[in-house]
Amino acid sequence: MVKLFLVSLIFMVNLFNINSSYAAKLLVCNSCETYMQAVNTASNVLKSSNKFSGNIFVGNIQDNVNYGFYVSPGGKGDEGEKSSGINIVSIPVNAYAQAEFSALSESQLYVLSRKAIDVPADSGFKSAWDIAQVPANRDLFDAWFEENHSFKYWSTWTASSFGSILFSPLAGIEIQFTFSDGSQIIMSAPMLANAVAKFTYLDNSASIDNNRIPDAGTEISGGYIFNDQAAMDEFVNAALTYGIEVSFNTSGGGTCPPGYVCYITVNDSQ
Repeated sequence: MVKLFLVSLIFMVNLFNINSSYAAKLLVCNSCETYMQAVNTASNVLKSSNKFSGNIFVGNIQDNVNYGFYVSPGGKGDEGEKSSGINIVSIPVNAYAQAEFSALSESQLYVLSRKAIDVPADSGFKSAWDIAQVPANRDLFDAWFEENHSFKYWSTWTASSFGSILFSPLAGIEIQFTFSDGSQIIMSAPMLANAVAKFTYLDNSASIDNNRIPDAGTEISGGYIFNDQAAMDEFVNAALTYGIEVSFNTSGGGTCPPGYVCYITVNDSQ
């Protein structure tokens, strides 16, 4: 009877450890698009503090996908030496973690992040080409963003308000900007737990009409599709402005040779 009670007590303690919200760590990782990326994020917490055992919940707020894990350090090896392994078990996301992630999702910061931010021509930045091709402009663009949009205020407010509950509530949040010529870029917040909302240009995110604008030091390659000759001419002229030589041909479909810009003409009579 005593043994049965002891076994039941141990089971209850282990169940409390796995399901308790009080020992939980809540992480925000908006760049975690897959289960394995969330696993790696949870594992990194244990690597930085090998004494932690408990629940870790990882939330991708922008994609509304959450993950739950119970993590603990690995045991000892065959010779009694300490193992560098990590024990990690998938668990359901409990109501406490879900409520915190939902509250963050409904914050003004994330509401604003769901729509592109327009960049007027008088900002001094007329095109995504200005950001992709001139790295020095990226900090200047972030400064313009901070001075001219409430998003930066809400970034700081969110980091301060949720920072005691969620680790890095801004982590990896991505914001799309649309310039006056229709081109776009994405800026992302750092994966750090601080209230400094400095956004950085996301490599290879610049595009116009779904055609990638090359970053500084890279070349144009692969197939590019334009709706008409004028759109292709504008793209080629912009590339030439930044010293990028472009060879192009017309194509009715199929593959495009590397180093060429290809386009499909739209029949205006349709």
